[in-house]
Order: sequence, then structure tokens, then C-alpha cells
Amino acid sequence: MKGQMLFPLVSFCFMTTSNSYTFSDAECNCCDKTEYAPMKMFVDLSERVPSGGVVVILFDPHCDDDYYNEVVKTLSRDNVPTVTHGLEFVSNNALERSLKKLKQSLDVLQDIRGHIYIFTFCMTDLYLLSVIEDLSKTNPWLRWVTIGNGQNAPFNRSQLLPMSSCRLATVVRSRCSSQESSCSESYVIRGPESGFKDCRKEKTIGRWKKHLKLETWLPKGFLDTTNKESLSGKTLIVSVLSVLPFFVNKRKPGGELKPEEGIDFEILKTLSEYFGFSYKLYTPSDGHWGHVGPDGKWTGMVGMVYRKEADIAISDISMTIQRERVIDFTYPYFIDPTNFLTQAPTEKPRALAIIRPFTYEVWISIGVALLVTSLIVYLLTIRKSEEEVDRWTMTQAAWYFYGALTQQGGAEIVPIRNPVRVIVSAWWIFAIIITAGFSGTLTSFMNVPGLNPAVDTVSQLISLVKAGTYKGGTRDGTSVLTNFEATTEGALHVLGQVMIKDRKGTVVKDFPEGVYKVLNEPYALIFPQAPMEAAIASIGNEKFHFSSDRFFSAYYAVVVPKGSPLRKAFDDVLTRVREAGLIPKWNKDILERRRRNPSAFNETSELSAGSESSTQESLSLDDMIGAFCVLALGYTLGFLLLLLECIVKQARDNSDQ
Repeated sequence: MKGQMLFPLVSFCFMTTSNSYTFSDAECNCCDKTEYAPMKMFVDLSERVPSGGVVVILFDPHCDDDYYNEVVKTLSRDNVPTVTHGLEFVSNNALERSLKKLKQSLDVLQDIRGHIYIFTFCMTDLYLLSVIEDLSKTNPWLRWVTIGNGQNAPFNRSQLLPMSSCRLATVVRSRCSSQESSCSESYVIRGPESGFKDCRKEKTIGRWKKHLKLETWLPKGFLDTTNKESLSGKTLIVSVLSVLPFFVNKRKPGGELKPEEGIDFEILKTLSEYFGFSYKLYTPSDGHWGHVGPDGKWTGMVGMVYRKEADIAISDISMTIQRERVIDFTYPYFIDPTNFLTQAPTEKPRALAIIRPFTYEVWISIGVALLVTSLIVYLLTIRKSEEEVDRWTMTQAAWYFYGALTQQGGAEIVPIRNPVRVIVSAWWIFAIIITAGFSGTLTSFMNVPGLNPAVDTVSQLISLVKAGTYKGGTRDGTSVLTNFEATTEGALHVLGQVMIKDRKGTVVKDFPEGVYKVLNEPYALIFPQAPMEAAIASIGNEKFHFSSDRFFSAYYAVVVPKGSPLRKAFDDVLTRVREAGLIPKWNKDILERRRRNPSAFNETSELSAGSESSTQESLSLDDMIGAFCVLALGYTLGFLLLLLECIVKQARDNSDQ
């Protein structure tokens, strides 16, 4: 927005008496043409305006327009973004209209630029004091430079309120003796006393001379709205939510919020100490981070900053394109992966531990080997042995080799044929190896039965959600929910549609509710990992499983009004804090304190009851049910064989008769 933006207004000058105004032909807000400030001084002053700022020239249109137009042309040639605006001192209604237009222009400029510097010329009307007061409340990042008429200041700084006087500088011609030939080309800049403790105390903060240009004695100059002095002594309204590990606060008996700990609390405390401002904490009534509601209005902390109900907001607020259209984010100080939390994989049932030492392929192979070996030995004995004692039936061979597998041996006498004895010897070596492997692994599985597969990837979760055996959801009023509901394709779309259709079953109001659903239902809580880690720290990480797969990463930053110079001021401090490694340390310390003393936190401490368990447990009937199942199977097979023998015997008797 370089060059000239002109708001042409035509009016006349009038005099003030109390709250009424009387028209007059006197040039009450006009400079004596012989006292006009040099154009070069405006150029030098504009060069001190920080990059991204805009100069607004405020004047009475009743005065000489040619001079102001020349100022604008001069600044435009130096690529200084310049806006001119007139105040119509002709009637109450005209003045109100021109002020309304000025406010609208400033709101637009602040959204675009942030740094606004208003230059006034020779305006000695005391009504300008109330204009400065009014605009300073709604546009806290204005700087005022009032240029007086010759050696006369526009008005006394002590007539302003303390906060407004901190934003005002006056420029007047130097008082000098008649011997000084360059007196007419020397100006003094008067501003608030250094430190901004009592801005109504005035001191010289700079000088301008034609050949020496501009001299200032403040570290960064009065025109820098992001220096430490600009925030010193101020009280900022801060919007927060109580979310571990970022911000923990409690209400005092009087209702005031008292911060206790958290990453964002440490950041806020660091900013407060560095810039010298104090703060008051407020929470949004809806308890949301911020999204566009059904009525089209912004909710939560973002909404408070957008409506100027708060100066900043900080509580793990993630950066999104939608939010950045209405507010500004500082440098991201924390990056958090968004994954999902499920219940820890359950133990496999010990009832099946008796078959778990071998895979199904091994069990089948052992059975086939038993049958094949029995058949080979039976064929060898029946073809090579002439004596009855050296012959084995198929049943005798099978029982012998089965007994070898149980380390009991067989009751049968091994045939004396060498081929048979070689095969039997090989079988015994095979049986010893199989038995040793089975016994050791069975003992291990009885002690540590293993875990069922965990839901660890996004594709696994999507498959379970589509099958209807699992639900996935997130916390209400968050950017995570907004992202899922707004996505039109992919994995996020599938889960987003489920959340829209089954909001009650998937979207939770807070972390305790989400953790409860994870522990008691087939439910996956989707959120950035740091808050979920803090929510389960007092319960025990062993009860939960964090997916290794992630949806996206959340970037946390401080929220400031659109165009606010606080963004640049805070960025420098946040960058140093992050580079120093303080944020991971703060996070680790908070989690350790929560694990050591879970009763001190009230979010999910009730869920941790009964989480302690004995490290040694006796085997229960459920653990040994497999052995009883084998015994029951033996009873059943024995009974069936007995029944079969009875049937066969009865058939033979009938045949003999």
C-alpha cells in the first residue's frame, strides 16, 4: 500500500465552548503559513517509522490544502505509505461523521498494517484530546505525533490520561536567541519520560536540524511500538483455558483466576517479566479454543481476541488458516503430533497358552510325523518279522510314539529289527527336542501370556470404524474437530463423517470424559499427543497406547489481534525460549510432578483409583482352563471310544449267533 490514499473532506473551522461549538472564520486549527515545518523533517520522521507501518496525516480541511498535499507527495516519493484524513470542525454532526470515518479507516489499516502513526498539524482545539483518548482505547497500537504552530505546543501533555500520554509526541520549533541564524530550521521532539512509568511527565526525546537530520535518545526511538517501554506498566487481558501441560489455573474465592503451572504459563510469565507488563486471566464462557459457530461468529479464545475482549490468548492454540484470517499468530513455540489414544492391548487368554507355544503349522506337522512314523514302523514289522513278538500293529506303533512325545515311553517291546530301532531312536531325539521347546515356551506363556495386537495405524482404525467395531472422536471446540469435519476426502473425511453423524458417541466435552471412554469402550481419542500424555499421567501410561501413526502436526502459538505489533515483539522472545530448550524441560517437569502426586490434580485423578496392582499374582481357574479342557477332551474321546467298542462287540456277537 505504497503511495497516497486520500480521503477528501471539505469543512470550516469552528470554536469550542464547553460541549457546544460556534462557527468562526478564525483559523483555529491552521498553521501560520510562515510557520510551516520543513518537508525534509517529515521525511526524516517517516524514516523512523518501522517497516510495515503507515502514516496517517490528520488535518483540518479548512486550512491550506496545498501544504498537506505537498507533504503527501513528498512522503510518497520516499515510498512511505501515507493516508490523509480530515476532521470537519463545522458542526457536531459533521465532526461525528468525520470521526466515524476515521475510526473505520483505522480499523482497516490496523488489520492490514498494525503500526499506525498519526501526524496532526497545528490542531490546537482541545477536542483533539478527547479524540486521542477515544481512539487510544479501540486502537491500542497508535502513535501520535502532533506538530505545533511555531514554538507553541498544541496542548499540554498533563491534560491527557496516563495511557494516552504514553503514545504522544509533540514537535515544536526550538526556542533560540536572535543570534542563531539556523533557529528557524531546528525543532524539538517532546515525549514521555523514559521508562513510561508516568507518561504525563515530559522530556526531550529528540531534535531535528536541517543539516543534522533527526536525533533521538531512546534505545529504539519513540516511534517503535514493539520496544519494551511500549508495554512496560500496562495490564494485558489474557484469554486462557486450563489444559495440561500448557496451562493450569484455579479460581480464587473472589472468582479471579490464579495460574499455577504449565508450559504456556511459563511462557506468559517470561513475556511479562521481559516486557514489564502485568496481566489478568479470563476464560471463554464456552470453554472452546475457537471456531466459527453455527451463527457465523467466532467462539472461544480466538473469538475473544477477535472481538478485542482480550489482548492475547495462550493455551495450546494451534495455527490454522481459518483462524489466521481474523487474528495473527506469533512464531510457533511447540510442535505436537496429532495421533490417537486407545486402551493398551489386553493380554492373550492363558486358557489357550497350552497350544500357543507352537504355531498351527508346527502342531499339524507333529501330527503328520506321528502318523507317518507309525505307518512306516508297522509296515516294516509286518513284512520283515516272522515272529509275533516282533510285530506291531498300527495302533501299538502310534501309542508308543505318542508316549515318547509325553516323555513316558511305550509299554511295547521294540522289535529287534535294526531298521525299526534306528527309526525309534530318531523319533526319541525328535521327541526330546519337541518336548523341551514346548515345556519352556509353555512356562513363559503362563507367566507372560503376550498381548493382543494394538490398533496402531490410521488404516487399522479406519477399518475398525467402517466395520462398526470401533469409534474415533476428539474434543469439542477444537481445531482438530474442525479439520475432520471440513475434510472432503481421505481418512480424515471418513472419521469426520462418523463424528458428524454420531456426535454424542464420538465428540467429548473434556479430557476426563475422553479418557473414560478409552478405558471402557472400543474408542480412540484423536488429539495432539502432549495434552493426552498429561491427562493420563496420573493414571499410568501402561493402561494406554499411543499410535505410532499420525494424522498431522499441530503448531502452537500465541494469538494476538490482527496486525498487532505484539506479534513481532513476542516473536523475538519466543524464538530464544525455544532455542534454549526450555519448553521440553517445562513439559517434562510437569509430567513428572503429575505422576508423583496425582491427587494434586482434579482432571482425571478419580480414574486412577485402583490402578495399583500386585506384581505377583496366583494363577486363577481362568489361567488353567486350558489344562482342564485337555482333560475334558480326553474324557470325551475315551467315552466315545468305549461306546464304539461296545457297538463293535455287540455287532460281532450278533454275527456269531
